[in-house]
Amino acid sequence: MHLLLHPAWPLLLGATLTFRALRRALCRLPLPAHVRTDPLRTWRWHNLLVSFTHSIAMGAFFSGIFWRSFVGGGVLTLLVEVSNIFLTLRMMMKINNAQDLLLYRVNKYVNLVMYFFFRLAPQVYLTKFFLQYAGQRNLGTFLLVILLMLDLMILIYFSRLLRSDFCPERAPSRQHKDKFLTE
Repeated sequence: MHLLLHPAWPLLLGATLTFRALRRALCRLPLPAHVRTDPLRTWRWHNLLVSFTHSIAMGAFFSGIFWRSFVGGGVLTLLVEVSNIFLTLRMMMKINNAQDLLLYRVNKYVNLVMYFFFRLAPQVYLTKFFLQYAGQRNLGTFLLVILLMLDLMILIYFSRLLRSDFCPERAPSRQHKDKFLTE
């Protein structure tokens, strides 16, 4: 019974309802012609718009404030959002077949630098910090497990980014219609 009354449940419910409402509102915006013709691209475009307007990092930040612990780590995770701006812009250009634009070519280099400084470097620091608390059975251990999963995911995404933008000959075949979902 105590678990059902945990303060995180209203936060989770509120966030879920907020993002559903946000997605509904953003789905009413006009779509680029190339995106509009493909339902899969339309779905992905809408998800990217929602991604532009919210953050996983914001959840960590606010939960840290709510529980009054690890606020500094939450602030550090906000740096990831700087990288997300360029990653989302890249993905939106790819979906719209705009890889030949100068903006895309410039963004791929900026994206690489931002990914390193605002995603990889803070993640390494956070993981090292939370490793110090691995023996404690509290929020620190929980966050460490999440960080280790994020470490793996971030490294996989970084390798995909490098392969897709800088070594296209090593990227998987482009024969698949939904290839843009994996790049």
